[in-house]
Amino acid sequence: MFSCTFVHRPRLQFIQSLLAFECRKYNLFNRPLPECLHGTKIVHYSCLTLTSMVRKGAIKLLWLLCGILLMHSAAGIASPPSLFAGDVKGKVILRRPSRDESKIVSRSIIRRYVNKTYQRATSHDQRPAIVVYIEGFEFGRSNSNGATAVLNQVNERFVPHVLPIMVGTVVQFLNSDEVYHNVFSFSPAKSFDLGRYKRGKSRAVTFDKPGVVKVYCDIHTHMNAFVIVLQNPFFAVTDDNGNFEIKGVPPGKYTLKAWHGRWPEKSARIAIEKNGTVEITFEFP
Repeated sequence: MFSCTFVHRPRLQFIQSLLAFECRKYNLFNRPLPECLHGTKIVHYSCLTLTSMVRKGAIKLLWLLCGILLMHSAAGIASPPSLFAGDVKGKVILRRPSRDESKIVSRSIIRRYVNKTYQRATSHDQRPAIVVYIEGFEFGRSNSNGATAVLNQVNERFVPHVLPIMVGTVVQFLNSDEVYHNVFSFSPAKSFDLGRYKRGKSRAVTFDKPGVVKVYCDIHTHMNAFVIVLQNPFFAVTDDNGNFEIKGVPPGKYTLKAWHGRWPEKSARIAIEKNGTVEITFEFP
C-alpha cells in the first residue's frame, strides 16, 4: 500500500491517474481521471498486469516518471526548490531623499482619522522598507502550512513596520507596551478589529488572501504598519543599503516586483536558469 498523505491534492490526483492501467479501465484508487489530465498523452501498458509490473521493477520507473511530470503538471502549481534552483539579488535605489515629514491621512482613506498623521514605513528609522517578491504562482500548496509571525507593539510603534508573509500565515499582534492598544484594519485583503487589550496579551489574525493590509491602532493615531500577504516564499525586504537577495527560486520565467509604501510598484520580467543568479536594480520613484 502506498502512502501519499504528503502530496498536494492536485498532485495526488495526478499520481493516481498515472497508476491507472488497461486504458483507464482499472484504477488502483478507483477514481476517475482528473480534468487536469484530459487530453494528456499517457502511455498505457494494457498488456501488463500489476503483478508483472512489480516483478519487472516498472513501479520504480513509474514513480520516477511521476516526479518528472509533476515538475510541469497541468495543475499550474510550481514545484518546491530543487538542486537546480537559482537566486535573485539586487538593489533598490531611491532617487529622492527620504523626508522626515509625516503624511496626512485623509478621510477617504481612514474615516476614523481626520487631520491626523502617521509615520512613513521605514527600516530602522533610516530607509523606506521595500519588499521585493516574485508575483503570481502558488508554491506547491495553497497556504503556508500553519506558519506564524509576530507584529509587536513597542513604544507605541509596530515592529516590524513592514511584514511580508505567505497566504495562510497567522500573525500574532503582541502588546509589549504598558498601555492598551486596539489593532484594526479596513483593508480589502483583510478587515478586522481586535479590540482593546493590555500589556503581555496577544491576539491573532489569519491572513487568507493576498494583498496589502494597512494596520492601525484605534487608540494611538500615529501607529501604523503594513502586512504584505504573498502567494509564495520568494520575497525579501531590503536592508539599510537597499540590497536584497531571494534564494532557491525554481528555474523558470517570472515577474519580479518591488513594493514601496509611498510610490507605485515597480516590476520586471526575469528568467531563472539552473543554478543561475539574476541581478537586477529597481529605482524609485
